[in-house]
Amino acid sequence: MNFVVYRCDRNSLTSQKGSGGGVIIFIRSNIQCHYISISEDRIEQLFILCQVNNVSFVIGGVYIPPNSPRESYTWHCHTVENIVQQYPSHKMFVFGDYNLPNAVWSNDEYGVSVQCPGGDPAVDVAQAFGYLKFYQHVMVPNNRNVFLDFVFSNERELNVVRASDPLLDPSLHHIGYECCLKVSKAPLSSSLAYDEFYYDFKNGNYIELNNYLASINWQACLAHSDINISTKIFYEIITFGIAYFIPLKRYKTSSFPKWFSQDLRNLTIAKRHAHYMYINNKSDENYNIFSQLRSECKQLSELCFNQYFRGIDLDLQNNPSLFWKYVNGKRSNHSLPGSLFYKDQSASNGHDIANLFKQYFQTVYSPGDVVPHTPDTTVNSNSSINLKISEITISETFDAICTLPNKITAGPDGIPNFLLKKCVCTIVSPLVMLFNSSLQSSIFPDLWKESFVVAVFKSGQVLLWT
Repeated sequence: MNFVVYRCDRNSLTSQKGSGGGVIIFIRSNIQCHYISISEDRIEQLFILCQVNNVSFVIGGVYIPPNSPRESYTWHCHTVENIVQQYPSHKMFVFGDYNLPNAVWSNDEYGVSVQCPGGDPAVDVAQAFGYLKFYQHVMVPNNRNVFLDFVFSNERELNVVRASDPLLDPSLHHIGYECCLKVSKAPLSSSLAYDEFYYDFKNGNYIELNNYLASINWQACLAHSDINISTKIFYEIITFGIAYFIPLKRYKTSSFPKWFSQDLRNLTIAKRHAHYMYINNKSDENYNIFSQLRSECKQLSELCFNQYFRGIDLDLQNNPSLFWKYVNGKRSNHSLPGSLFYKDQSASNGHDIANLFKQYFQTVYSPGDVVPHTPDTTVNSNSSINLKISEITISETFDAICTLPNKITAGPDGIPNFLLKKCVCTIVSPLVMLFNSSLQSSIFPDLWKESFVVAVFKSGQVLLWT
């Protein structure tokens, strides 16, 4: 499995030890992540911003050598405070070897607290992290029955246990720890919220919708001299009809692949529960239950996938779109990043992210590149261009609508081709009125100038634009 590796190597500023060392964090390559730049370079510490299932969180790592001065702990605490201020809504997980053997840590509803000698640096750490409402989650000492390694987090429910399969052999001073970070799907902030509901145009009541549109006196409604006002009125009427006669449904997304059968989904859920029980109570009985469910999941998963892929293969000639949907689903990620970085700037809401995209694309475009329009510019007398445009007819518009692809996706106006074709007899007349009014006034309505602009990701990290 591939990983993105972040390192903070030991140097003369962080330690007087001649041997190598430092802090290293491995992040799976399929997880969106970004290095958080910090100004403090006197401490071996790293902080990485990660995003899973549209949930962003920060993972940190630190090493503070034994008998370090209190200033070292103060520098580290200031760094953590700055990152919390920078990402106030994110979960924080700080793992590290703090080398504070004389401290006894505890948690209450207000955060972490400590008992230790008055001059111990643990006092400074407890005060700083307690103010941030951090909790200390390591409750298993090392092989000398001493606590040196800690996990601080603003997540109250975090179970840190001794690792069953540590990366390195345990020593007298350090053992391996493991924990499960709760990164469940959560609603995006309002600035990044996507539409959780959609209009089900395929199951609309088009008989009543056509009756409603036929009852409108379009001649009177669209008689305004300003084409922009007429266009706005037209869309208000259509939007009202959609709201009344097109059912609104909630988007339902599944964490399971399409080829999962219901039996496999139920078995997977049971396996996850068994794994959770084993992590919390590592008994032989819990492990045997988890191991058995894991084996059954693997066998059924292979069977379901082979059946699904065999079906795509058999139907490839008649329905190739299923094959390409499978291919595109394997290589594409359509999730919306909750954070974006451009040069030395970061953004975590929709408005600021849009402005970063604006700055990025302005590097290849300048308003000075546009040639200003001059109304008095004369056309070459030798030109044979005929700019005369006759009125658009109802039959032309009717035929054009009938030839549109039968799509249910809509543009910024919210009206898909599917609805236009279903309501062609009642909607064609007002459309012709708007088209001819636009031609006669030589004004293209502002609402028709709106469009969706999609930034196409090509390479690099999704969160990082350079």
